[in-house]
Amino acid sequence: MTTATKNNRAKEILVENVTDLINSEQYKAALSFRQNFQHHYSFRNLFLIFSQCPEARMIAGYRKWQAIGRQVKKGERSIAILAPMLKKDEQTGDQKLIGYRSVSVFDIGQTVGEEIPAMPEARTILGDNKAIQDARKACEELAESLGLEVEYKTLEGPCGVYLPQYAKILIDKHLPAAHRLKTLIHEISHAMLDHGTSDQPRHVMELEAESAAYMICDSLGLDTSDYSFAYLAGWAEKPEEVITAAERACKLADQIMEQMQTVAA
Repeated sequence: MTTATKNNRAKEILVENVTDLINSEQYKAALSFRQNFQHHYSFRNLFLIFSQCPEARMIAGYRKWQAIGRQVKKGERSIAILAPMLKKDEQTGDQKLIGYRSVSVFDIGQTVGEEIPAMPEARTILGDNKAIQDARKACEELAESLGLEVEYKTLEGPCGVYLPQYAKILIDKHLPAAHRLKTLIHEISHAMLDHGTSDQPRHVMELEAESAAYMICDSLGLDTSDYSFAYLAGWAEKPEEVITAAERACKLADQIMEQMQTVAA
């Protein structure tokens, strides 16, 4: 079976399973809550959030938290991000960007209050063997060929992060080997899809990167479904987005597999 055929098969399995999760009652309840947080942060703001609060999961302003029944805990330090300042052009009537201002937000972990409906659980991928080690080495060489530095360090929160400003990928060194490999592929996918400069909403970028990671790992013989399906359902806003992201990711998966084979040769 060719790599392209394997990736197409994996794409069909991914779309079917993630769609089933999205249609579940658990997901619908959690999505209803999450719709209060439809801010699509730029990579610059994502970097600001990560640098101040690495464990951040869900961000909102002080009043927004109050409006949905939660209260920022006393003594919590706010997270500063940049909000655009717009001014109406008197000639064209269009909104024109004139600068940015600092605004304060808080992560859900800094709040208490009404219970949060849980999204489907993404479980850690376990395992380690020579094939996983060889694939990780090939991915590291691929990243190097793209001008990216890969660093393994302790991360409090995310499994990994792509920092386009520094041409760097950070991976949590405490992850099991199989999960480190999947995460490295996910972050390389962000880079190869130009997500550092993309104006796509963040959830679309996450759908594309994780779909590619799932397909590539499947082609390598590593099953990441226990993590990837729930992760994708957690970012999707509707099933159609999963299908669209998987289509683009499938092409990238073919490309990455081909390049991994080239650098490993």
